[in-house]
Amino acid sequence: MLDRALAGGLFDERWYRATYAVPDYVDAWADFQHTDGAPGRDPNPMFSTSWYAARYPDAAAGGLTPLADYVFRGVALGRDPGPLFATRWYLSANPDVAAAGINPLGHYLDWGVSELRDPSPVFDSLWYFASYLDAAGPGIDARVHYMREGAGLGFDPCALFDTLWYRKTYPNAALSGDNPLLHYLLTGASRGYDPGPHFSTATYAAGHKRLFADGENPLVHFLRTDRARDRTRGQAAPRSTLSQAAIVEARVLIAAFSDTEHDLAALPDSIDSLPLVSNTPDRCMLAWRGLYLSLHEVPRHLVLVGSIDDADTLDRVTTGVPGLLIVETDTDIATTAEGLPADAPWRSLAEFRPDLDALDRLRIVTALATSFQPTTVMVWGSQAGWDLVSKHGATLARGTALIAVAAATPALAQDQVLRAYLRTCLPHLTALYCPDEHTMQHTASRFGLPALMRDKLRGFSALTPASGFGPVDGAAS
Repeated sequence: MLDRALAGGLFDERWYRATYAVPDYVDAWADFQHTDGAPGRDPNPMFSTSWYAARYPDAAAGGLTPLADYVFRGVALGRDPGPLFATRWYLSANPDVAAAGINPLGHYLDWGVSELRDPSPVFDSLWYFASYLDAAGPGIDARVHYMREGAGLGFDPCALFDTLWYRKTYPNAALSGDNPLLHYLLTGASRGYDPGPHFSTATYAAGHKRLFADGENPLVHFLRTDRARDRTRGQAAPRSTLSQAAIVEARVLIAAFSDTEHDLAALPDSIDSLPLVSNTPDRCMLAWRGLYLSLHEVPRHLVLVGSIDDADTLDRVTTGVPGLLIVETDTDIATTAEGLPADAPWRSLAEFRPDLDALDRLRIVTALATSFQPTTVMVWGSQAGWDLVSKHGATLARGTALIAVAAATPALAQDQVLRAYLRTCLPHLTALYCPDEHTMQHTASRFGLPALMRDKLRGFSALTPASGFGPVDGAAS
């Protein structure tokens, strides 16, 4: 019998009690041990005992329960715990897990969900969240969202599985009430059903004779072995989130009034024929989603810096500021950031896409400022930051303190920055910090600044965490 300690995180007691209505006075682990392998009794939402027993009958022949077989030898054999988790693929996609010798399913349940790691190649988190912006949020897993809500809204878990197409093409699958993806994985593929118009189950299986004999799903096999997975993205353009949600709501309204308004009965077929707005993620959207999903908390203070390596004293100004996020905006390759403390919270747009242009960078920093509505935005040698203040400063300044440092960007010298942006940006800035007194006087004189605007010019020596971001822990107020 499998020991509870060996099962570890594979037994989710809270989920088990809630799913099978096990009262608190009953030992949940003992209850599962007595029913392990029985239909409908699973240790966690990713492990299917009935599916495992059917796919690997030698487990029972060896006297092992499905979960025990998976723990003792299934992982080593590359066996999957259920149709939604691909053991070999997970280890291949996450070499750190393989190197650590951790049970892959246990790692996914304990850490992978919160780290947005995919349990199977049919769930493409980056693609999913970039395609359906309303689905994204801290700690949300693509699989969880799709299974609970996304499928009902017609969302697709990856580019090659078309949820609405599958339901419409195979009405019996829709009538079964099963999740479309689960239906395809469990029974649809074996019947020759296709996951969407861009993948033929029969054709692929014909080229891989042992697929069904080995219990492999053609789509999973293709995605698992496809070394150029990116080429599958965009083959089936995902639908616009807003358009699809609107159609779902329209169907509900039609159903509610169809008894009294008989003319509405013909509308569902017409709705299905409507062209939906394509929402295929571009490089900017992918970079934004990657940046957004990498953050662990909402930043209160945002520093936009062109190149961290070129901002020599950035650490002096930002050290000890709670809720801070430093974003490197203008480089094509992420810098080393050696001048920042090891625990400094920073990101580089180049980490997420190295091929962004100026408009992409502006769109991303605009999304940062408008989505998080930080207390402070500091522009430090960032052309994207200056563009943000120039175009949206009037709106942002209503709720955010905008400050800037007169510094060169990777593409523009300090003088060029002031010439290009001072007149449009200074009215929206709380303060503009200059390197020295001479630069302050020269700037005020050269641009003919009125007294009110001159008062916004400050010496760089006055820029501290407290002056830039308000009173902070350990800083003078």
